[in-house]
Amino acid sequence: MLEQIRQSIEQAQMVLVGIGTEFAVKEEAQEDPFFTELAKTAQTDPAAAALLAFHKSQKKVGGCEKEQVQKAYEVLADLLKDKNYFVISLCEDGLLEQAGLKENRILTPAKEGEEETDSGVYPTDSWETYTKWLQGTLNRNLVILELGVGMELPQLIRFPFEKVAYFNQKSCLYRVHSHLYQMTEEIKERGYSVPMHPVTLLLEEK
Repeated sequence: MLEQIRQSIEQAQMVLVGIGTEFAVKEEAQEDPFFTELAKTAQTDPAAAALLAFHKSQKKVGGCEKEQVQKAYEVLADLLKDKNYFVISLCEDGLLEQAGLKENRILTPAKEGEEETDSGVYPTDSWETYTKWLQGTLNRNLVILELGVGMELPQLIRFPFEKVAYFNQKSCLYRVHSHLYQMTEEIKERGYSVPMHPVTLLLEEK
C-alpha cells in the first residue's frame, strides 16, 4: 500500500496530509513523591534501581516510541519532497520539523491564548496560510492522506478532508488508521481505507 500511496503522490499536483494521535510519542507520566524518593535510593541500591525501572515501564502512557515516529516522519518527508503540500497535525512534539518538513507548511493546534476559529484554536498566521493553500486545491490533482486520525478533533481534519475530497473530483483520499479507517459512501469510489497503524505503514519498507 505504501508504494501505491507513493505513486499517487508522485502524480499529484498537491498533497494534503493529516496527522492524528496515533503518532503520539510515548511519554513518562509525571513523577509522584514515591517515585522521586525511589529515584534517589536507586542511585546506591540495586534493588531500588530494579524497582524504579519497573515503575517507569508501568508509568508509560499510550503511544509510539520516539525513534519509530521520527523514522516514520522521515519517510513522509521523503514522500513529500519537491511536492506542493500542507500538513495538519494534532501532535505538537516538533518531530515533523526535525524530519525536514517545512515549518510554514505545518499547522498544529495552538497553545492556549491564541486566536480561535470556527474549527478550534490555532495560530492566526498559520491558519490563514492553510486556508489560502486549501482554496488552491480546487480542480487540481490532489492526494489527501490521513494518517492515524481518529475522532479527537474531527472538525479540524476528518470532516473537512472528506468535504474537500467530495467537491474535488480530481482528488483521492487515503485513510490510514488502526480502527477508524472506514470511508463515507459519498467518496468511496475515490477513497482508500487502510486498516493499519500509520507508523507501521510508513516503516514497512524499513
